Amino acid sequence: MEEIQEQVGRLIDEMEGNDSISNEDLLMALYKLKTDIEDYVFRHESEGGLQWEDLD
Repeated sequence: MEEIQEQVGRLIDEMEGNDSISNEDLLMALYKLKTDIEDYVFRHESEGGLQWEDLD
């Protein structure tokens, strides 16, 4: 989940610093984040719920 948070932060930084970011670039980044989140949720559910690292 930490990696996903870092990706969101980088995307926000890029959007703030670049007025010329295209809709296509933004959509591609958002779809990648969506896929990463879905993968994380699937792995989390497959592991049986709450894990020690979730408590950080």
